[in-house]
Amino acid sequence: METEGLLSGLEARGKQGVGDRLAPTLAVAFGAQAEVHGLSALVVGRAEVPAAVVGEEVVREEGIRAEVAAVLAPMGLRLSVEKTAITHIGEGLDFLGWRLQRHRKRGTQKYHVYLYPSKKALQAVKEKVKTLCRQDTNLPLAVVLHRLNPVLRGWTAYFRHGVSSATFQYLSAFTWRQVFGWLRRKHRRTNWKTLRRRYCVGRWWPADGEVVLFKAAKVRTNRYLYRGTKIPSPWPNGTTIEAVA
Repeated sequence: METEGLLSGLEARGKQGVGDRLAPTLAVAFGAQAEVHGLSALVVGRAEVPAAVVGEEVVREEGIRAEVAAVLAPMGLRLSVEKTAITHIGEGLDFLGWRLQRHRKRGTQKYHVYLYPSKKALQAVKEKVKTLCRQDTNLPLAVVLHRLNPVLRGWTAYFRHGVSSATFQYLSAFTWRQVFGWLRRKHRRTNWKTLRRRYCVGRWWPADGEVVLFKAAKVRTNRYLYRGTKIPSPWPNGTTIEAVA
């Protein structure tokens, strides 16, 4: 993407001393992380759509917006000022369903910025699952699973590029309870042993014939990998400094 080159533009400005003026606040886009003039930068916005500025201290808000706009301009991009939020990196923010926030790494005294599903996004998918499991109990279980699986598969595919394993396990357990609640309402006089023998694959996982409930807990996560100088710069060679100065 073009905006990935924004990192190299910020690095160029850092070498000019602009990084000192931006420090310790930085703005950027798309969940990427890099080191700019010795500072951790988060990319969380895009031209003409909501952007976010995350940093150690919230100072000179208007000046920060102007600095970011100057970096975007050579690429033909424009910062949407009215949709831009400036917040402390420790408080974090929600962006496109993600939660970006700095936390202390468990077992250490080091702090890192983590990207994981927001509470609002999790609540939204839970409501979808709950709605689908409130359908007519006269339907076969296979029909309910056919409607649930695309929702779960799509949601986990979107959020798999982050710290999402614990959330996936929670969603998997929540879905299991909802499906079994539907089965208990469907067969009110049937005991657990019979339900398990009739509707479970293996021990306790719901299935109807060849249709098996999608298991969100089994989805592997793959966090963003720092690519450094492999990200191409959008500025013409030899004109980077003049374009953003």
